Amino acid sequence: MSTHDKVRMAMALARKGVEWDSEKKRADCPLCGERARVVTTKKQDRARVRYHACTNDSCLICALKEQMKSVEVVEG
Repeated sequence: MSTHDKVRMAMALARKGVEWDSEKKRADCPLCGERARVVTTKKQDRARVRYHACTNDSCLICALKEQMKSVEVVEG
């Protein structure tokens, strides 16, 4: 796989978003699997929209400074 292809794949994974794990209260980077740091949280109606950044220096998503989005639906 070429470097260009790896970059495209990493960016596509980041833009697809990540799953918020309500039990662990965290989201993981879809490329390296490390815990992704929450950069910002916004409330929208009955949901929390979070933007995350990977903190693993050896991860391509971290090197590209791509942020990932997760959505948590708030009950009640």
